[in-house]
Amino acid sequence: MRSNKPKPQGVTIIELTIVLLILSILSSVAVTVYAGHLVRARYAAARMDIHSLEMAASRYQLDLGVYPPSSSSATWTYGNAVTMDVDADYPYKPVGCGYLMLCLLHSTSGSATSPSNPRWMGPYLDVKQVKLGNSANRDERLTDYTSTTLASVPAAAVSLLDPWGRAYVYMRCDDYNTSTSTPALVGAQVPASSKYIGELYYNPTTIQIYSKGVDGATDAGTSAATAATASGLAADDINNFFN
Repeated sequence: MRSNKPKPQGVTIIELTIVLLILSILSSVAVTVYAGHLVRARYAAARMDIHSLEMAASRYQLDLGVYPPSSSSATWTYGNAVTMDVDADYPYKPVGCGYLMLCLLHSTSGSATSPSNPRWMGPYLDVKQVKLGNSANRDERLTDYTSTTLASVPAAAVSLLDPWGRAYVYMRCDDYNTSTSTPALVGAQVPASSKYIGELYYNPTTIQIYSKGVDGATDAGTSAATAATASGLAADDINNFFN
């Protein structure tokens, strides 16, 4: 007996194309949404890092009466006077936060168990090595070094890295400077139109910390000195004094 039940039809090329197109659109939307969440998560992580650094530096200052020195150094050695590196492209800007991390984690003796000052009560911060980099060598992560080459990383050049793999930049109020003396560091300055009369710098009595954000640059201004006064104030930067 012959059946009148219709035979199943195969999927046509047009139907298959429509399905693939829909899947492609959904995939694009998912990637875009994920990318947006990733960027926001990184900015949130940077703000948390900066807040943690600021609080740790404040505890250090309460114990020792001073904030850690600004910037980093590729040449400083234990027991010698502080030498602060400046940005090679913008010579009025600090480089990383090497001294901050050294003081918070180990004291300037290099040993948390035998600090250089008996008032040092650290470590003031808990940091995983994967978040540390060598600011004297393009912020290369310490985890990329072997046990042998790690010993060559300058003690005052080990900086905390932001979520984009670049060192946070740190400067204390003692080193804000509008001259070209050595080291020629200039802190981020408030606009001339500021209502706070007489205040030249953001956080005039404490510290400035910032991340250069997703683009890795904070180059506002027309000259090196002018750019330095706006350090940390680019649209994508994250800092502890403006946003």
